[in-house]
Amino acid sequence: MCMESLTLLFQGGLFFIAMLTLIVLLIEKMTKK
Repeated sequence: MCMESLTLLFQGGLFFIAMLTLIVLLIEKMTKK
């Protein structure tokens, strides 16, 4: 396995998780109103 591809995949996963949490927080704020 290439280390570069692994780090890219890891960074992509972290970014994806961050986006998901932001979307969930936004939805929760909208539903509470």
